Amino acid sequence: MQWSKILSQSDAQQKMEGSLMPFRFTNENCPGNFVTWFRDEFFNNLQWNDKTWGKYQSEEAVVPINVCIQGEKLGKRDMILTHAERRNKNNNAPSTHLNFDEVTREYLQDNNMTGKKIIFTKDSTGDFSLDIEDTML
Repeated sequence: MQWSKILSQSDAQQKMEGSLMPFRFTNENCPGNFVTWFRDEFFNNLQWNDKTWGKYQSEEAVVPINVCIQGEKLGKRDMILTHAERRNKNNNAPSTHLNFDEVTREYLQDNNMTGKKIIFTKDSTGDFSLDIEDTML
């Protein structure tokens, strides 16, 4: 199973106004309802736990991901996924977010990947990979 999109400046962890945002799983190239598909289909084999952020309820899971950015292997990195369907009530915003681990986040901040293609793959054993590569013109 695979999903991809083109990295925005925000998704590529490049400074803009305000603080850095987590990576957001959007409806771009999503084969189902993006509000629930990532949580219920793509990342369904993870251990999801209830979390409270202030007055809001959400779910959180740790996802080990093999990371390769333009051929440079960063190894298997533990990242945090959060899912909250309430996010969608805010202008159809994505419900599932990925918080990059420190090594991946710093690599992205130091090497602007805006406009590159990010590909998430879940293989037949349930392992995940993240690849960032040039887009095909």
